[in-house]
Amino acid sequence: MAKKRLRMKMEQILKEAQQPLTTSEVLSRLNASGYRHTPSVFAASQVLARDKRFVKAGYLRTDVTKGITWGLTEDLL
Repeated sequence: MAKKRLRMKMEQILKEAQQPLTTSEVLSRLNASGYRHTPSVFAASQVLARDKRFVKAGYLRTDVTKGITWGLTEDLL
């Protein structure tokens, strides 16, 4: 049940953003929205990767950070 609520909240965050977000940006918005038990970055990436509603939009790599950029599938937008 907890993962189901987490997926619904992640979907809502990506709909509100209307642009692809990195995993850490999704987690920071989860924290800001009052979600109590945020998962680790690895666990959040696994949740996003295993759900068909989410799609990898790209890969961000800088000198400081790296991560996958996530978006919603086109039929949900």
